Amino acid sequence: MAEQGVIAEIVDVNMYRSVLSYSFLTNSCMTRLKPLRPDAMDQEARTLYHAILAGPRSDLTDEHGSLRGPFDPLLRSPKIGEAVQQLGAAIRFNGSLPDDLRELVILATAGHWNCKFELVTHGPIAEHSGIDAEVVIAIGSGQPPDLASGSDQDLVYRAVNELHTTKQLCVKTYETLVIQLGEALVIELVVVAGYYSLLAMVLEGFEITH
Repeated sequence: MAEQGVIAEIVDVNMYRSVLSYSFLTNSCMTRLKPLRPDAMDQEARTLYHAILAGPRSDLTDEHGSLRGPFDPLLRSPKIGEAVQQLGAAIRFNGSLPDDLRELVILATAGHWNCKFELVTHGPIAEHSGIDAEVVIAIGSGQPPDLASGSDQDLVYRAVNELHTTKQLCVKTYETLVIQLGEALVIELVVVAGYYSLLAMVLEGFEITH
């Protein structure tokens, strides 16, 4: 309940980040990889670094120029990192899934993994895309959100939660998704959930806090 109260007070991404860092520090978690500064990168890593910064994402570096979040460790494996960041850019900026549904998939996935970095980063984005603040707070607090029954948001949240918890979509859920969203968007929904599971594994596996 205390965590929910803290999350409810967050009003922008910088405040989200301060709460995130404090939460990890109080649990004695430290990042396992020292952030790569630009002057310490080899040519392949530097090429990927500049490709990421040249893309549509924003607020990606810290005060030393190191990349935040999951992209810093991916610099150590530039060929894989390039493929991952290209898929992420396609999902975030060139997909067909409506913004609110995409962000709901991301939050539901981050909530499943208890991935505070993604919850913190995408909380404000989700609100901007049309997700109610109360929904963002509930998911960030590990509680089921109060969504209008039968709405696209309700269906998407329940489907992603089902996919993560049961490792499949039952016939009824799948058929309802196809009827309401169409096959193409259902495929995109599953890909988004998978991609952000990948990022959550990178973040949690390397204990990346910021």
